[in-house]
Amino acid sequence: MSEIHSASDIISNLFGSIEKSTFDAANTVVSTWKTIMLSIKGNGENGSMTGQNLADHTRVIDLKNGNLLIETDHPGWIQLLKLHNRYILTGLKKRCPTLNIRIISYRLKGSSASFAGTGNSMEREKVAEVLDRRYKSIEEYDKTYYVSDHKHRSPEEVPEAIRKIFENFGK
Repeated sequence: MSEIHSASDIISNLFGSIEKSTFDAANTVVSTWKTIMLSIKGNGENGSMTGQNLADHTRVIDLKNGNLLIETDHPGWIQLLKLHNRYILTGLKKRCPTLNIRIISYRLKGSSASFAGTGNSMEREKVAEVLDRRYKSIEEYDKTYYVSDHKHRSPEEVPEAIRKIFENFGK
């Protein structure tokens, strides 16, 4: 015979091991992220559209060791976020000083990129060594990522909102 459990018991068992401060920090960073995104003004006729688009196409994934991981649904949004990175990071530091956010990392939706676990320092050193060998500099990484990415994308695949934003940069 199966036991019947109340919804509150199930939720308590599921989330009981997570501290309230963790939930509070998560809520703070998510709401702050949206506020900062909405404050970004774009170029062109409908400048406020940039911040709303960034808010709509990004989401907070994780915060670990001062590194905030953000997910987007298109590489063009990552480019726009990188253009505003200093502004975003400054806003996060001012609005959430206790979270000690030092770095913002971005990943494309559907990728398995995530923060390393709590493995030992030997594992981290091996990962760092592999990354150092693979990408000798940030510029080389960017070139590798964007060249290979653009080989598979036609201009028609870029969302209209992103194309308009980049067209306005030229003006």
